[in-house]
Amino acid sequence: MITYALFVTFFPQLVAGPIERTANLLPQFYTDNTFDYQRITDGLRLAAWGMFKKVVVADTVAQYVNAVYSNPQDYTAVVLVIATFFFAIQIFCDFSGYSDIAIGVARILGFRLMKNFRSPYFSASITEFWRRWHISLSSWLKDYVYIPLGGSKRGTIRNYTLGFMARCFLEFRFLGITSRCISDNRKSNAAGQGFLSDQTGTYKAGYCC
Repeated sequence: MITYALFVTFFPQLVAGPIERTANLLPQFYTDNTFDYQRITDGLRLAAWGMFKKVVVADTVAQYVNAVYSNPQDYTAVVLVIATFFFAIQIFCDFSGYSDIAIGVARILGFRLMKNFRSPYFSASITEFWRRWHISLSSWLKDYVYIPLGGSKRGTIRNYTLGFMARCFLEFRFLGITSRCISDNRKSNAAGQGFLSDQTGTYKAGYCC
């Protein structure tokens, strides 16, 4: 029970993943870890890279995205396309940055978590994209939603449609919940700093996230 409790509450991946399976993580709690300079420096480097993606890249482009999306009618189509491109960068660096931090911190402690993103925007197809975006969540959906619903038992079209619908619904639901939490946190910070509009409860253009 104690080991299982450790697995459930393992803090590096508790908030943003990766979603680890018991078969991979539980045995690692029984492994004796000694000081390993290379392992610790690798973990620190990966965590720092994740922090860079989250704080420097994602939060920086978020300023532009928030400013444009808060008043889209005031901008041209070109600006909206650029904002959408930046938003794609923002959500990737947000999620992959958090994952890299979690994987890096876990490695410092002597645990190896699965890689969660494999350059998804360089995918050649939608199917490949799903396999490379939030890998731990995609594999969880396949094993616990897609296959139990019978997705592997019938025709190719049905399999593709069922898998696509399940992944879209649950992954974007996950994305929405996480984004809502981030948004609520930013609104709270903005309210405390006087950046929040009293009438609409929305961000003013130019708000620095």
